[in-house]
Amino acid sequence: MFNAFINWFNNSLVQSVLISPLMGVVFGALFSGLDRSPTKNAPVTVIETRREYYRERIIYREKEVNKSVNNGLLSILIAATAGVIFLAWKYIAYSNIILKYFLIFLLTALSFSGTTIVVSILKGHFNSRSWWYYVAFPFLCIAILFILTPGC
Repeated sequence: MFNAFINWFNNSLVQSVLISPLMGVVFGALFSGLDRSPTKNAPVTVIETRREYYRERIIYREKEVNKSVNNGLLSILIAATAGVIFLAWKYIAYSNIILKYFLIFLLTALSFSGTTIVVSILKGHFNSRSWWYYVAFPFLCIAILFILTPGC
């Protein structure tokens, strides 16, 4: 029984899909500090932070109309089209690998989002409806993407 557990634990797929995200959750919770809930004067929502805006208006006037701008836009369009065709060709060739790494990215983002929810609950940050929107909405979006992504 113990040897089966050791073999399961040493499996690279189990380590990359299960153990690594769990370690991220545990270390994220430890390093974020589970010290105390926010004070009474703390901002209730994320939006209530200080913002400073600076506007600057600069006007450049050219005396001559540059005709090479149209040629530049055409060359950018041709290069972008060639880039899209190249990326589509490479995606067709390596779609299994790309989907595997995309699923690993989604699982990692899902674990980070879950850690944020757990730490926010433990610290007492859920004191308004907006906190639920800021924390639960990304978790749900990532979970939906993970479910809808075709398997490798």
